[in-house]
Amino acid sequence: MVCKLNGNQNICWNFGSVNDFPVCSDSKNCIQECLRDMPLSAKIDFIKHIKLLLITDIAHRSGFNYVFVGDTSCSLAENLLTDINLGRGSQISSDTNFCDTRYKVPVCRPLREFLNKEIALYLHLHNISYTVLPDFLTKTDTKSSIQRLTESFITNLQEDFPATVFTIFRTGGKLSKQDAMLENKICFLCMSKLDNIKPDPCSALEALKLSEKLSQTPVDAMLNSDPNVVSYGMSSSQSSDFENGNLLKFLCHGCSVAFRNNKQGSKFSPFLKQMKRNEMKEGIKDFLINSESEVS
Repeated sequence: MVCKLNGNQNICWNFGSVNDFPVCSDSKNCIQECLRDMPLSAKIDFIKHIKLLLITDIAHRSGFNYVFVGDTSCSLAENLLTDINLGRGSQISSDTNFCDTRYKVPVCRPLREFLNKEIALYLHLHNISYTVLPDFLTKTDTKSSIQRLTESFITNLQEDFPATVFTIFRTGGKLSKQDAMLENKICFLCMSKLDNIKPDPCSALEALKLSEKLSQTPVDAMLNSDPNVVSYGMSSSQSSDFENGNLLKFLCHGCSVAFRNNKQGSKFSPFLKQMKRNEMKEGIKDFLINSESEVS
């Protein structure tokens, strides 16, 4: 696919499968182990953001200025409600706007004003064939995941109230969190500004953290612990910044949900470290002296 989209440049895959390339094979095994313990809702959300990271990274390396995705008004309305349910309320505006500038290459949604039925009718009238690719939601029960339940809810409501999708979808562009309430640090997975570094003590996020701490910590340990120290269930053995507990410091609230009870979260340590190095290198690249300029 990459070769077809970028025929003017020399982009070649010199291996038949990921097993022929050790780095790809290790990455595949790492992701499979992390997905193993995730609930379906978190799994779908995680893969969605990993795909966007890969697509935008390939586009950036290939010299493209924009990435176009096929999000429609129906899918954006579903994403809006799903974001709220998954704790991504601060990202609603970026996830539904025409242009998403969080990534290395802007992600544009040219079909955001069209319904799924309108696009299907256009393809039918012009005899254009298309393929629907199966995913984790294919042939699943309505209550199997938040995404599937949201899709069913909006579809059923749209049948009786045709303005449902546009009402939900257009509301998303008007909802955004004040930048003053967000950190300048970026989540390593979804590239959004962190929304859980200095939250309001009376916010729903802090109430959720306290509830999780109370449910995960034994009563005896709570009675013997310092009342001024709140660990939110992180064990003292997780001292490294990239271990499971402290891994959450580098993720927004929505992304951290998938790794909160995931025993394989620390598998991402090398990838997160490399991403941080690349980010630092990108920030200071104008101040680096290469070997050629040094010789001259």
